[in-house]
Order: sequence, then structure tokens, then C-alpha cells
Amino acid sequence: MWGLGFFHTTPNHEQSKPSTAVRRLSYVAILLSMRRLSITAVSVLHAVADGYQYGFDVIDQTGLPSGTVYPALSRLERDGLLRSAWEDEQHARAEGRPARRYYKLTAPGVRALAEATSYYRAMLPSPKPRTAR
Repeated sequence: MWGLGFFHTTPNHEQSKPSTAVRRLSYVAILLSMRRLSITAVSVLHAVADGYQYGFDVIDQTGLPSGTVYPALSRLERDGLLRSAWEDEQHARAEGRPARRYYKLTAPGVRALAEATSYYRAMLPSPKPRTAR
């Protein structure tokens, strides 16, 4: 049907086929290696790397709106570049505020930030040499 016959496997090939989880992880790894991080993602990762670990701090540091930062934090965590943990509810209540979700870069996040920073820096025009007067 529609030339998609190569997707069908015979029972003899079932034993050599990787599991669905392995295929999915391989696919995700390929997709992640092919795409570049957006300026928004780089800004959020950079803020977290600089110690701004919860949403409002990242918003203040980057100047991006909450409707941009929180989805970016979610995507970056989903992609394994960040991890998060909620602070202790009692500690937050003692300070009279809601609990915060703290974010940290993962090892892949550190690598992705370094690669993206290098990529975007390379796109900047090089400074022109000054001539003596």
C-alpha cells in the first residue's frame, strides 16, 4: 500500500529488531542532535546555568514573559537538558509564599548550552580591526 511495504517485517526478523524503547531513544537522540536550540532556549539555559533556578528568577534574568519561559522550561526538562525538583512545602509556607520548582542543568544541558553558545557566537560579525590615525 502506497509503497510502504518496507515497514513490514517477517517473523524471522522479529528477534533481531531492537525494542520499541531503544528505537524511540535512538530516534530522539538523532532529532536532538539535528536541531539547534532557539535563542529562547539558550537564554533560559544560560540563566539556569548562572544560578537563576526557579521560574520568576529566570523571567527576571532573561526579560522574557512567563508565557515563554514556563513552556521553555518544560520542553528543556522533557528533552533532558534540565531537571527540576519542588522545594519543601513547609519551607515555602514559612516564608509566606507558594513552593518553588527549582531547575538545574543536566550534563547534556551543559553540553547543549556550550554548543549553542558557540554556534550563535560564530554567527556574530567579527569586529573590524581599527586603523591607526
